[in-house]
Amino acid sequence: MNQLERIKSFSTLVADTGDVASIERFSPQDATTNPSLILKVAEGEAAFLQDFLATLKKAHVPPEDAMPHLIVAITSKILNIIPGRVSVEMPAHLSFDQAQTIAEAKKMISLFQAKGIDRSRILIKIAATYEGIKAAGLLERENISCNLTLIFSLPQALLAADQGATLISPFVGRVLDWHQAKNPQTYSVARDPGVALVQTIFHQLKSKNYPTQIMAASFRKKAQILALAGCDFLTIAPKFLAELAESEELFEKKLTTEKKLTTEKKLTTHLPESKEEEPSEANFRRQLCFDEMASSKLNEGIRLFHRDYQKLATIIQEHC
Repeated sequence: MNQLERIKSFSTLVADTGDVASIERFSPQDATTNPSLILKVAEGEAAFLQDFLATLKKAHVPPEDAMPHLIVAITSKILNIIPGRVSVEMPAHLSFDQAQTIAEAKKMISLFQAKGIDRSRILIKIAATYEGIKAAGLLERENISCNLTLIFSLPQALLAADQGATLISPFVGRVLDWHQAKNPQTYSVARDPGVALVQTIFHQLKSKNYPTQIMAASFRKKAQILALAGCDFLTIAPKFLAELAESEELFEKKLTTEKKLTTEKKLTTHLPESKEEEPSEANFRRQLCFDEMASSKLNEGIRLFHRDYQKLATIIQEHC
């Protein structure tokens, strides 16, 4: 058994790519996308983009409304080859607008349903700002499952779980990036701050009986992945999927919980029986403000996704 096969026995494997060929090769359960990954597909598959734009023109969809349709088209290709779900990112410029995030999420779900794709196969991916987390809570209550992304702190994770989020995505590699920039040195896995954050979130949420599931993301090296074997989900880029497939070195499950939680249950109806009082908006913002790493990486992530979203929009305009 190679490491890829072994890790599939511990965690649900998610492909962190929009590339259909890579997804077919490694047979993950789910997949995640974001504007940066969608941009790579649009830039690398000229024939697909031309066919998409031709279809859009026939449907009389104006170029300024093309982005959600492009995301749906690429996601639909992925859903044809995986058994599970795809995380679909909301526009980053809406990260601080609760009402518009909800409206955009519902619009996206409607586009998928118009193509015959059930909402159960879509995770609406929202940046874990205060507004984003609250929007996800309201969407969950309307049976729209959400993945709160750009998680860099325990307060973000706890508020997301309190709101009934289906999934949260702490970013292992970006946490490490920040610490290495501040204090250049070699971090062993045992001292890796990104790995430590996921471990803390995992044990905190499980100990409080939150059914929200944790998907570790943004890996910089294979050792980080192996250190988090047993996390509910692991979203892994093709480079590391290949490394895992090529190695048969033995490793053990690192994260465990006695209570098994399943994705089949609707999470908003299974909140903890004795959950702590929901943190106030002021406390949440204060905690995030005083966590220099978390606030810095959250805002940087939003800016980067917005940049690539704008690049995508420019490509569409240039080809129309």
